[in-house]
Amino acid sequence: MPILQDASLIIHDSLDIQTYKNGYSNMAEKHLETKLVSAGRSKKYTLGSVNSVIQRASSLVFDTVEAKKHATRNRANGELFYGRRGTLTHFSLQEAMCELEGGAGCALFPCGAAAVANTILAFVEQGDHVLMTNTAYEPSQDFCTKVLARLGVTTGWFDPLVGADIVKHIQPNTKVVFLESPGSITMEVHDIPAIVDAVRRVAPDAVIMIDNTWARRRAV
Repeated sequence: MPILQDASLIIHDSLDIQTYKNGYSNMAEKHLETKLVSAGRSKKYTLGSVNSVIQRASSLVFDTVEAKKHATRNRANGELFYGRRGTLTHFSLQEAMCELEGGAGCALFPCGAAAVANTILAFVEQGDHVLMTNTAYEPSQDFCTKVLARLGVTTGWFDPLVGADIVKHIQPNTKVVFLESPGSITMEVHDIPAIVDAVRRVAPDAVIMIDNTWARRRAV
């Protein structure tokens, strides 16, 4: 389940879950206090210093042509390639978020609205349907009604207390079920296990995502 938290996205269901197991299984066995002082501090990103380095860069220089080709092939896997795709500072924070949240991957955005928009766009195309709680953050709702609508993606809405009855709102073309718990302004709390179980029964391929900004680690 993609979990949107402030301006970051934590992926808890990964297509390459073995990468997560290999990279963070040892961190999962440590106490929270240990994680808090050591997360995101692998030498690959700190260059041997105690804390993460502050790297301000756009264009990067490579020692060899082969090094550049390697970076190009692995630019989506935490390899330095170009500043727009991330620096050592970004990668260190992403690694820390994964270690602390038990995630398989993390993406950083300048704001929560950008995280929501980019995450939904990754899973929908023309003709698809998004099912969103009617207590979602207003910019999230606006993105669906003002942007996705122009792209041919429809949006349906459900009461935050719907529970297992969410199945009544799912359509054959529902690709994303979007939760926010507690909901913005009115703070209703979803019965997340009931919703997830219901969606999995009738739409196993639908992506369930949640904006966890208000709850942080407390609700999920």
